Amino acid sequence: MSYEETYQKHPDPAVRRAAFRQFSATLARYQHTFATAYLGQVTREKAAATLRGYDSVIDFLLADQEVPRPLFDRQIDVLMNRLAPVMRRYVRHVAQVRGLDHLEYTDLQIDIDPDFAPQYTRADATTIVEQATAVLGPDYQQLMHQALTQRWVDCAPNVGKDSGAYTEMPYGVHPYIMMTWTDTLPALDTLIHELGHVGQMHYSADANPALTWVMPIYHCEAPSTFNELLLTRYLTQQATDNPRLQRFALSRLLSDTYFHNCVTHLLEAAFQREVYTLIDRGESFDAARLDKLKLQVLRQFWGDTVDLTGAETTWMRQDHYYLGLYSYSYSASLTIATQVWQDLEHDQSSTVQRWRKFLALGDSADPVAAAAVAGVDVTTDAPLQHMVDFLDGTERRIEQLSTTIAQQ
Repeated sequence: MSYEETYQKHPDPAVRRAAFRQFSATLARYQHTFATAYLGQVTREKAAATLRGYDSVIDFLLADQEVPRPLFDRQIDVLMNRLAPVMRRYVRHVAQVRGLDHLEYTDLQIDIDPDFAPQYTRADATTIVEQATAVLGPDYQQLMHQALTQRWVDCAPNVGKDSGAYTEMPYGVHPYIMMTWTDTLPALDTLIHELGHVGQMHYSADANPALTWVMPIYHCEAPSTFNELLLTRYLTQQATDNPRLQRFALSRLLSDTYFHNCVTHLLEAAFQREVYTLIDRGESFDAARLDKLKLQVLRQFWGDTVDLTGAETTWMRQDHYYLGLYSYSYSASLTIATQVWQDLEHDQSSTVQRWRKFLALGDSADPVAAAAVAGVDVTTDAPLQHMVDFLDGTERRIEQLSTTIAQQ
């Protein structure tokens, strides 16, 4: 059992916090090994950037992704400044509902209602997924049905099986999903997320040759997170007389979908930017300096809302730092998905047509052009602000539902 899989959302704060202290202490035992390995990684990247005529490691890494530097910086700066107040308000509300007198880092993703756990069988999941994605067309529904009924999904627990969820596809065959099904909303969320990758891979492979069918990382998570939004819409529409289920679905959206993509990975990207800036200046680092940089980024986002003791060591738990500039792409993808989902509410027919074209692009267009096909202009901060506004409204709706539930 690990902290993140077993104890991160444990309902007992004493158990949860003790587990986090042990987790942090264990990480700290290997801090010098991790710091040395990471220094080796960024030193190699700096050498490669210099050899190719780049003064900045970030510019070098972004060039390979065909992403202009302003997109990367805007993603970090806008969300660090504008999303932070919304998420601070949300975690304070969860703490109030859960009766916590203060917030520690390990409390940030706890369930708002741990005693409410609706059950969904795999048969339920098939029906819900097909109904939630109906807006994307009969052929998309049929693809979902095919994936769920023709053994495209490895969902049984097994000895030695990875605890994550992944989708892969050999070109010319069909996608395969690996996950573990648990009859819960998180499992349903994971399933429809991975099925978003299935849809994108299927349509991209049909429309593109083997060398250009794989979607770039800048927006590869957009199809999957878009499906999560469709699921949340479906669940809330089906629960108009059940405020507890509505709140549960909306809070899952904030504490999992958006927290994972626009908080956890965004803060990793902000941390990476600090590290690469340091390397570009010709400086080096050790574990203590990385702890300081991580804590600096966390404090900028969370302010004095959260006790961050122990959080400074969490830079050691992320292997994305060895994949170049990857972490920021999660929030970039979700920004695109959120804008399209909002457009869907106002002009369903045109939005679906654009989205279906986007799903089939593969790697045939650069990220800016690809987002434009979906109807999103990522060269401005408008989509980012729209996402922040959406999350602000979602958080306020959760507070309203909490008031309604308390009065029942």
